[in-house]
Amino acid sequence: MSDFDREFEEVISEAIRPMAREAGIENLITMCLFRSIYTANLLEKIRLIFEAFMIILNDREKLDLIDLHESEVEMIKKLYRCCIDLMNIEVETIIFSPIQRLMRAIIPWSFNFNEAKEYLEFWIDHVNIALAPLPLNPEEIKSLRKIYGNSPLWMAVYDLGIQGLLHPTSAKIIVNQFINYSMPIACKIMRELIENVVSPDVWWETLKIHAQSSKTFLGESKNES
Repeated sequence: MSDFDREFEEVISEAIRPMAREAGIENLITMCLFRSIYTANLLEKIRLIFEAFMIILNDREKLDLIDLHESEVEMIKKLYRCCIDLMNIEVETIIFSPIQRLMRAIIPWSFNFNEAKEYLEFWIDHVNIALAPLPLNPEEIKSLRKIYGNSPLWMAVYDLGIQGLLHPTSAKIIVNQFINYSMPIACKIMRELIENVVSPDVWWETLKIHAQSSKTFLGESKNES
């Protein structure tokens, strides 16, 4: 290879690399959005859309294409973290005797108590907090109800979730409230990403690849059966 050819290749590579990087970023965003469309799990749907947004979080040029205020960006980062935590709720069955089985929900909040208010207060509405039916003595139950009955709701949700003292039904209500609050925001972000960040060519090319993959998968499944 001559020096001229080598220099020419280097120039071409330098010119193509930014375009390839841009296409790669758009492909990642598009794949997250497609996966969000096809999942029936609402928490997973919200997570994927927020993750698509997180891909451009440090790209000021692309971030400016989306109609969001700085405060909204910070809120989305908090909602994303809460979403991950709620996806990891553990419902535990405790066997006390052959005839006594009790269930409790544990929410593994990833932030500490000092941060809990800013992460929870803005989206948690009214929740009828029910304690897990653990074998606490009457004084313990009375004390818990007194403490959390007079406390802000976010505090009760945080403390009881971390301690595993929530009834599973209360945990489901908390999840539903999160979904009801976050889904309109996720839908807005999805539309903004599709209309302003992802180019039509990348969107439709990814759609074709996804459709072909689905067709191949369905064909293989049919043959196996």
